[in-house]
Amino acid sequence: MPATEKRKLTKRTIDAIPTPAGTDRIVVHDSEVKGFSIRISRGARVFYLYRWAKGRPQRIRLGGYPDLTPEAARRLAEKSNGEVAEGKDLAADRRARRRPDRTDPTLGEVLTHTLEQHWKPTCRTWKEQERLFEKYTPASWKPRRLSSISKIDVLERHRTIGKENGPYVANRWRGVLHRLFEVAAEDFDFAGGNPVRKVKPFGEQERERFVTPEELPRLFDAIDAAEDVRIADYLRLALLTGARKTSILRMRFADVDLARAVWTIPASDSKNGSPVHVPLVAEAVEVIRSRLVAAGGREYVFPGRHGKGPLIDVRKPIAAVFKAAGFQDVRLHDLRRTFGSWQAANGSSELLIGRSLGHRNTRSTAVYARLTLDPVRQSVERATDAMRAVVQADRAKRSGSTTKRKGRP
Repeated sequence: MPATEKRKLTKRTIDAIPTPAGTDRIVVHDSEVKGFSIRISRGARVFYLYRWAKGRPQRIRLGGYPDLTPEAARRLAEKSNGEVAEGKDLAADRRARRRPDRTDPTLGEVLTHTLEQHWKPTCRTWKEQERLFEKYTPASWKPRRLSSISKIDVLERHRTIGKENGPYVANRWRGVLHRLFEVAAEDFDFAGGNPVRKVKPFGEQERERFVTPEELPRLFDAIDAAEDVRIADYLRLALLTGARKTSILRMRFADVDLARAVWTIPASDSKNGSPVHVPLVAEAVEVIRSRLVAAGGREYVFPGRHGKGPLIDVRKPIAAVFKAAGFQDVRLHDLRRTFGSWQAANGSSELLIGRSLGHRNTRSTAVYARLTLDPVRQSVERATDAMRAVVQADRAKRSGSTTKRKGRP
């Protein structure tokens, strides 16, 4: 739910409102004109008029700030209030002008509208939302009118995805479809209800998988033997920093201070919407130095196939590395959990582990702000040293066994 407050909307007061993090929104109501407000998110600042008409709330979009000034928006709000007082249904009038006879759009039309008007401007994971829809929604559904999609349709598809791909994927797909029906009701005035609401999500068990001390040497052996050096270096940084997949893929050399051994993840690439400062151990610094030499002046540490932009999808080559290590149930995100688990095993506090992983905890924000990177770096170094010691001990043991076999008469 968006945070709300009331004040006179002027350029000065609007500019003073901080941009919220992540998908949060702030709604500020004008203290002078009834229903006049501005909604602020990471992607936009938009003026609206909130009114009741025919027993239901309506939100009339007036225009975006700063293209529309507060004074001009206030005049539009006053004019609209007068029309409402005369009995006009402004939302219905605008929908009729934009989409004549379109109160029952097709699912494909709603998807396109949602992508352009909602997800792309404000949702950092819009590509994943689109991928989930395209991969798991039958192609025959796109041209269907929303009124033709029933609870049974959604229920059967949800169960099929759950059986074939697991409950987590099925629930994520359900969430995408649920949002599309909500947008249809809000923007297209679709009155047919949301059949997804009646389909209960599968129960999900919190995942606790991480790479154990017995498995770690096999993983490092598989990484060293990987054909693609970029994938090997990517996995090394995943283990040495605990950073999220997308953050590492979008890592730019400009964001790394090799002299201070600190990588700053920009707010735009951070899940919590704030910059994250990641201390780099010596081995991680060496990995980035080697990538710098291989990059040849390119912007990203892990450039795409043709050198433009970052790598996009690393799932298949990473799955091949995990298979070579003999893992059947390890996912990429489990390396992040591995990083935190090794810190915990070596005596680090939850506070330091959370800081190293870039977790955002509102109760601890003030404490985080007072922390320097030194104790966080020590926590990271203890964990990475412990992982490295296990791998080296295993390799030394195998090397000794090989030497003994070779020395037999």
